[in-house]
Amino acid sequence: MKLSFASIKSAADNIARYIEKEASVAERMSANLSELAGFVATAAAKNVKSKSFFTDDMPLEMYMPSMPDIDEVSDGALVENASLVKGKLNADKGAYVADFCAKVTSKLKTVAKLKPSPALFTDFDGEKRLDGTVAFAESQVLIAAFLQFQKKNSRLSPSYVRSFTDACEDVSAGVCDFCILPIENSRDGALLTVYGLIERYELFIARVVSVESNDITTKFALLCRGFRGIIETNNIQNIDLRLSARDLDVWAQIYTGASVLGIGFIKNVAVPLMYTDGYAHICTFSASGETLFAFLLFLSTIRADYTIIGVYEE
Repeated sequence: MKLSFASIKSAADNIARYIEKEASVAERMSANLSELAGFVATAAAKNVKSKSFFTDDMPLEMYMPSMPDIDEVSDGALVENASLVKGKLNADKGAYVADFCAKVTSKLKTVAKLKPSPALFTDFDGEKRLDGTVAFAESQVLIAAFLQFQKKNSRLSPSYVRSFTDACEDVSAGVCDFCILPIENSRDGALLTVYGLIERYELFIARVVSVESNDITTKFALLCRGFRGIIETNNIQNIDLRLSARDLDVWAQIYTGASVLGIGFIKNVAVPLMYTDGYAHICTFSASGETLFAFLLFLSTIRADYTIIGVYEE
């Protein structure tokens, strides 16, 4: 086949018309989702408890329009391009669910008089105090990290221990209010052993600072029990999640949904699971508190298996 400028332009024009049609469909879908979000926000307002918001009480996915299942398509042309069609429909689902959750979040502010916060997805009260004793091993770099945290919160006081494990145990037992652990550095990346301690002792990242020593920059986390460290702010915050999604379709929806919501994707570290061939993922996203609420609502709606490790400013 001989290519010509006319044939190339014709193919490009066809793509342009297709994109224009998609934009028109998205516009109509967005209007319908906005109307739907109003009804759902009204119903959800009745399930908003004093200090927490439980999506299990009202599964939002039941309100979402069902998407076509490509596996059931029998038309020859579609079967030939099944992987392409399935990928597109899956991405579309992530985009529309994310748009729906953003609209629900916006309407909850007026319907339920609710200030959306990631803390509302937990059983904890999300108190804002950041004072008390801080357990950490007595070393020059850890003392430097503590002084940075103390500069922001002058009522923090040190409590020296022998090891990272001892620091975690002191917080878990209620001996100290916080502990400091390194979670990442510029030489080794994410410190998975430390993340293992965080999960084992069910700790939560409240703040993060960076310390440079011997040409290595290390991020240190101020950790506590529960969600005591969440700060209500309109500033950009990071959220660390442990995601256990093994389904590739879920990952496609997460990435597409994050893009629609304007969520910044910072990192994804795969963690091998013991006794299985699978992996969990330690992911960091960034956005304002209200957008993070919409993102958690989105993850719950698509039934992603996640645990919140921390919500913090750096």
